[in-house]
Amino acid sequence: MKLDAKKAGRKITNKEANASCACSASCPTGAMVFGDANAKTHDVNQLREDDKMKISSEISLMMEKAKKEIESERDTAISELKNKFGELVIDAAGKVIEKEVDENVHSDLIKKALEKESLKNE
Repeated sequence: MKLDAKKAGRKITNKEANASCACSASCPTGAMVFGDANAKTHDVNQLREDDKMKISSEISLMMEKAKKEIESERDTAISELKNKFGELVIDAAGKVIEKEVDENVHSDLIKKALEKESLKNE
């Protein structure tokens, strides 16, 4: 069939490309496809384009998943840093006033400092 197309001076068709090869003609799943890789209309090129689209879609999904994981890890790290910073502030405040400071005492100190500042501004 390929020879017929060549003799006729025309390009080989999809049907001729796949029918001329015994392995592609006998494959019941259609897993083996042959054709002119330079001809946009041949099945082999459509399959290649389909694969490109599928891979592009998979890459997009992986990128989105990776971005979400990075955001989650960043948020966790920030939260842990905030907690650690709060503990350091409480420790530092205890050393400044030379007594044990817990979260309640720290909150009271902040309220008193804010009240003093608001009285100064009145």
